[in-house]
Amino acid sequence: MSKFSYSTYVRCGCPEGQKCPQLWRKDGSWNTRHGSAGWAARIPTSKGTRLVRRIGYASRKAAGEAAEHAGQLLALAADDPTKARIGDMIDSTKRGSELPSVADVRRRLGLGLDPGQPGVTFGQAWPAWLAGKRRLRRSSLERLTQIGEHWLLPVLAEVPLERLDGAHCAAVFARIERINEQITAQRGDGRAWVHAEGDVRARPKLVGVAAQHRVYAALREFCNHEMRRTRRLAFNPVYAVELPPEITPEAQRWSASQARAFMNSSQGDPMHLLFRIVLLFGPRRGEAIGLRWSGADLDAGYLKVDHTVLLIGAVLLVHAVRALWGLVVAADDAVGEESS
Repeated sequence: MSKFSYSTYVRCGCPEGQKCPQLWRKDGSWNTRHGSAGWAARIPTSKGTRLVRRIGYASRKAAGEAAEHAGQLLALAADDPTKARIGDMIDSTKRGSELPSVADVRRRLGLGLDPGQPGVTFGQAWPAWLAGKRRLRRSSLERLTQIGEHWLLPVLAEVPLERLDGAHCAAVFARIERINEQITAQRGDGRAWVHAEGDVRARPKLVGVAAQHRVYAALREFCNHEMRRTRRLAFNPVYAVELPPEITPEAQRWSASQARAFMNSSQGDPMHLLFRIVLLFGPRRGEAIGLRWSGADLDAGYLKVDHTVLLIGAVLLVHAVRALWGLVVAADDAVGEESS
C-alpha cells in the first residue's frame, strides 16, 4: 500500500499573499500570530483524483496531524470504490468541520454503511422509530413514549447511536436506582413533598423491578431494530445489563365469607351492582366500566361485554372488543359457598 503523501503550508488573507511581511519573522520562520496553517494532498474520489486543500489550523503540526488522519481514513478502504467513497467524504467536509474518527468510519464500513453518512444521536433515532410503529395500539404507543421521555432520553439523547454501548445502557438503570434511593430516603424522613433530582415525572414514585423490565424490553426492541433494519448498530448493547428477576407475587383472594361480607355492607351503594359483577365474574376494570344496559339480557341471564374503556394519559378512549358473555343468574349461590 502506497504511503499517503501530503504537504503543509501557511497562508493569510492579505493581498500580498505569501509575500506578506507580517506572515514571516526575520529568521524566515512563520509568524503564528498572523495567518493560519493548512495541508494539501491529492485524494481519489468518485470523480477522479482531486487536489484537496484544508486550512485554518493553528500550527503546521496541527495541519500535519489532520492530514495524517485523512490518510488513515483512506487506508481503511479494501478496494478502490471504497477508497473513492472515503475520498468523497474528505473532499465534502466543510472548512472548520472535523473528519469522523477512524473507529467510526471502520464501524460504518463494517456495517456496509456509507462512510460519509452523518451520524445520528439516540435522541434523533428514538422518535423516528416510534413514528414507524403504526400498528401499535394507542395505549402501547403511549407506554413507549413515556418510557422514552422518563428513562431513556434523559440519559441517552445526546449519545451518537453508532457509539451506543453497554455502559450507556447500564447508566439508564443506574439512574433509576438513584431516583429510587432518593424517594425512599425522603419518604423515610416523613417529607410531605417528595422530589428526586433528575426525575422528570410529574408524580415521583418508586420504579419496581417489573417496570424496569418494561424499560429494558423497550430498549432491547429499539436496539434490535437498529441492528437488523437500519444496521446502525453492530450488536445489541442492552444485553450487557442484567436486571433482578421479575417475580410476580401470588394475588391475594377474598374468601367466600369476606366476599359475602363486602356485598352485604355495600347494599345501599349506587355501585353495588357493578361491585357484584366484578366480584363474581372478574371482568377487567376497563371492561367493567364499559358495561352498558344495552348489552344486558336479564331475562336470559346473560351480560355481554362489548366495549372497554381505557385511560391513556388524560384521555378516555372507548374500544370495541370481542363479545364476552357472563352468566348473572344464581349469583348469590356462588357467593354463599366457601372456596376450597
